[in-house]
Amino acid sequence: MTKAVIFDLDGLLIDSEVISLKMYQRIVQDYGQTLSMATYAQEYSGKSAVTNMQHLIERFDLPFDVDTGLKRALALEKTFMQDGVELKPGARVLLQFLHRNHYSVALASSSIKSRALDILTSHDVAKYFDQFTFGPDVITHLKSVR
Repeated sequence: MTKAVIFDLDGLLIDSEVISLKMYQRIVQDYGQTLSMATYAQEYSGKSAVTNMQHLIERFDLPFDVDTGLKRALALEKTFMQDGVELKPGARVLLQFLHRNHYSVALASSSIKSRALDILTSHDVAKYFDQFTFGPDVITHLKSVR
C-alpha cells in the first residue's frame, strides 16, 4: 500500500522547461549562435545546470567557464521567472488529493531551497508537502538510501 509520494519540481510539478530553453537560447544568442527547441529537448532537458553549462560551453565554444555561465544563467532565470512559472496541468489537483487522503508528500529537487519554495508558495501549494530536500542534499539522501 502506498503511504508516501516523492515529487521532483522542474518539469514535473512546474513548467520550467520553457524558461530553461529561453535562458540557454539567450546565452548562446549573445555570441551570435542559436539553440533550437529540438536540440534543447534532446540534449539539455532533464539534465543538471552544471552538465548543461559544460555542454553549452563545449558545443558553442563559449568564452567563459562553468561558474561564470551558471551565474549568467541564474540571473537570466530570475528575469524570466518574474512573469511567473506555471504549475503543470493537474499538479494542484493531485497534491490536494494526496493531502486530503493523508499521504505523506515530499519534494526532492536539485533546485535551491529559496527558488523552489518561492515558486511553490506563489501557487499556494507548499502547504501540501510534509518534507523537502534541496540542492546537493538530494544526492546525499539518495546515496544514503542505497
